[in-house]
Amino acid sequence: MKNDEITSEDLAGFLFDSLRNKIMKLDPLMLIYPGHGAGSACGKKISEGTYCSLGKQLLNNYALQDMTREAFIKELTTGITPPPQYFFHDVAQNKNKITPVDVVLKKSLKFLASPNFEEFERNGVVILDTRSPKEFECGFIHGAISLPLTMNFAVWGGTLFIPTTKFFIISEAGKEKESVIRLARIGYDNCIGALDGGMDAYHASGLPLETINHVAAAELIPTMMIFDVRNPSELLHGKIDGAINVPLDKMTSLLREGKLGENFPLGETFYIHCKTGGRSTIACSILRKGGYTTQVNIDGGYDAIKTDNKLIKIIV
Repeated sequence: MKNDEITSEDLAGFLFDSLRNKIMKLDPLMLIYPGHGAGSACGKKISEGTYCSLGKQLLNNYALQDMTREAFIKELTTGITPPPQYFFHDVAQNKNKITPVDVVLKKSLKFLASPNFEEFERNGVVILDTRSPKEFECGFIHGAISLPLTMNFAVWGGTLFIPTTKFFIISEAGKEKESVIRLARIGYDNCIGALDGGMDAYHASGLPLETINHVAAAELIPTMMIFDVRNPSELLHGKIDGAINVPLDKMTSLLREGKLGENFPLGETFYIHCKTGGRSTIACSILRKGGYTTQVNIDGGYDAIKTDNKLIKIIV
C-alpha cells in the first residue's frame, strides 16, 4: 500500500490491531501518559486527566471495550474534524530544504521602537501579542491578536493563521526570540520584527491602549447570551445549557472572510468562555479586530462556571 492511499479507516484499523494485540495485553498497573490533552485536534473524546493506569482505561475507555474491528473503525472515524492547516504545510516543508534557525532569527528579530501599526494592518501583517491572557486583557495595541506563549503557542499559531502570514511580535521584554523560534518550529518563519522594549516601553510612551471587558464566572445568569469557543470534542465532557458553540479554530477564517457577523450578534452584549480563559481571550481579540466592542470574557472559563456558579445549568 502506498502512503497516499492510506485512509482514515486504514489508520483506525491499524490502531485497533495495535491496541488489541499489544497495548491491552500489558500489565494493568502500567501508567499511561497521553501525548495530547482534552480538546486536541489529534484525538477524539480525550479525557482531562494527565495520566492513568491501563487497568482503569480498560474499564472506562470507550475504544477499549468489546467490539468488532468494523465497529471500532466506524466509531473512531465518525465526527472527526479535519487536521489543522499547518499539518500539510509542515509535510511540504519537511520535503524541502529548511531555513536554519539562525537565519530565521536574523531576519525576524528586528526591534522597532515606533512601528507603523496602521501600515501593518493595511499590508495584512498580524500584530501578535504573546503575553499572558490577563496582561493582554488589561491593555493591548489596537488590532493586536492575543496568542499567549503560556498556551500551545505554535499549535494555535498554525491553526489560526495561514502559513504565509506575516507577524509582528509584541511580547514580554526578552521573550521575542522564543516567540519567533516557536513559530519557526512549524515552518511559520515570516516574522518581520518585534516591539522594542515590549509593552512596558509602549505604555511608558503614553500611547493609547485598548482593553477587554471581563466578568467573574459567578456573576453569569441564564438569560445572558453565552458563546463557547472550545472544540466540539470538549463538549462531550459537558457544556452550558443554551450556549452557542463557535470553535476558536474557525474564528480567524471567519474574520478573513468577513463572516464574524453571521455567527456573533452585532451591537448586543455577549459572553465568551473556553475551558479556563486563555482561548476565550484569543477569541475576544479576534472579535475586537473585527470591530466588536460588546464581547465580554468570562474569567476562568468553563471550569470556573462549573465550580463557582449555581444558576447556570450544565449539561453532561
